[in-house]
Amino acid sequence: MSETLKGTIWLLSDPQIVDRMVKKIISNRFSDYIGLRYTSIGLGVVEAMLPMQDNLRQQNDFLHGGVTATLCDIVAGFAAYTLLPVTEQVVTAEIKVSYYHPAIGDVFYAKGWVEKPGKKLHFCESEVYTLNDGVRKVIAKATASMIVIR
Repeated sequence: MSETLKGTIWLLSDPQIVDRMVKKIISNRFSDYIGLRYTSIGLGVVEAMLPMQDNLRQQNDFLHGGVTATLCDIVAGFAAYTLLPVTEQVVTAEIKVSYYHPAIGDVFYAKGWVEKPGKKLHFCESEVYTLNDGVRKVIAKATASMIVIR
């Protein structure tokens, strides 16, 4: 299994879904490129973490907003994948990201979940946060529509 999935807690009981998720996540090379690590994958919920790296910083030394939006998109999209039959795919139809605080931290955590699954669209939400001295600080939240492709 790839470094991206090393240590992932699998909360899925269907081996077909697990196999599919492994293949989809490994084929998303951008996740690996930025250093994203999946921490937990369950039905309709995906969590991941991203250690801060110099190449992910913007001009004020924060995590770049584009990377933050990417984290929201990735975990929401893969959360939607966990609910689909193996014959279907999803892609992002739209995403709106709200930035709450500057992304300052050593490690960023992302959680995405399906708020309302549907036949044509899955409505998802996600958030990115840091933990500093045990205190959780939300950096950004997003709503996304994932279109189902048959």
